[in-house]
Amino acid sequence: MKVLHFIQKFPTDSGYSFGYLPELIKDMAGKADVYVVAERPLDSTLYANVKGQYRYSSSIPCANDHKFAKILKETQPDIVHIHACWSLSAYMFMRKCHKRHIPVVLSTGKQLMPWHFMRSYIFCRLPKFLAFQRKMTRCANALHASNEQEASWIETISWNPRKKSDTTVNDRIAIIADSRIEKLTTGEVTNRFFTLYRKVADTYPFLAMSENERTAEDALLTAGLSEDKLSAILQDKHIKAISTLNDLRLRAILLHATDEGIIDYIYSGARQCNLRLPAFDYGSIERFNISTAKFDDTRCKSFIARHIDSDSSLSDTEKNICREIVTDIHKSRQRCLHRSDMARLYSLLRFKDYDEVRLNHKIKKLHIAAMASRLLQILCERYSLTEGYMFAPPLDDRKTRRLKTELFASSVQ
Repeated sequence: MKVLHFIQKFPTDSGYSFGYLPELIKDMAGKADVYVVAERPLDSTLYANVKGQYRYSSSIPCANDHKFAKILKETQPDIVHIHACWSLSAYMFMRKCHKRHIPVVLSTGKQLMPWHFMRSYIFCRLPKFLAFQRKMTRCANALHASNEQEASWIETISWNPRKKSDTTVNDRIAIIADSRIEKLTTGEVTNRFFTLYRKVADTYPFLAMSENERTAEDALLTAGLSEDKLSAILQDKHIKAISTLNDLRLRAILLHATDEGIIDYIYSGARQCNLRLPAFDYGSIERFNISTAKFDDTRCKSFIARHIDSDSSLSDTEKNICREIVTDIHKSRQRCLHRSDMARLYSLLRFKDYDEVRLNHKIKKLHIAAMASRLLQILCERYSLTEGYMFAPPLDDRKTRRLKTELFASSVQ
């Protein structure tokens, strides 16, 4: 595992908020690939196992923009751990991580507690909290707290340090005690952080997947959806790519497939192609709870009942295709479209018989032709659906690219 630590200020004494860092960095560097981004360089003799050190300037945060992008491109970390609070540079670094879809763990070193928050409140803390610190706390993939009191406070922190918020800001919090206070060895603390990193990676498996792994998932899904051996044949490059993946990389693919409701298709595709996939006990895998958008199907059902179910000129298959397209369009607008939805549409178009001319006419009559063609473009790119199985030509325009961006940002595909 590659871990990149962003350090606001490296502690020079054990009484500092982040005083646990020196021993943690040294111990962790001996067990994983560790990179450090700090304002001042670390002593190379004490931290010889650190893979790489990078510096940034806190005096001119905007000057670090290109530097931060270059650091992330060079190191390509699995997890970024930010040890900072009230730092604009840390906020900019987190934004770069999110842009590159790298999960972030945030440690604030108790500096969000009321007695810290109240220091220079009007002219310093409050403006910073409203400008970026609240967003950092909310958007972190996980928060690290050193005790129950800190965890309870930052979970519902508000702009008023004397009063908690009525809503939860971030409940993805892990409590890992400071070895200087609790009777814990540095090795035990390090192992707990590694457990946290693995929990974050398992919670966001799509972020851990490379483009080759996403392509491998596409290939296995297409093979699993196939209803005959001929159409289930994978290309040699896909078979080679899948066979070279270790269990850790396959774990991310299988977790993501479970989240998207396509895990049965993935295993079916692997069996048809004589590929071995590891079996995981998904119930035993520890993950954070993530709130997902729920589909409000009221308008969708009403539209289908009025314009599709009552149309006697359509066959049952054509009605099912229209229902699926309308449902997928409504789900995409509410940002709750999943791969299982696209898989159902693919199966209907690929393996069912229907009148293309009549279906195309109906889609145009429903005034959803453009959006339907955009869905066909996605089926063409990610599910290998050829134009011979489409009722209309696919459309690759600006709105199609925006839809693909939204699906990627939602960790769908």
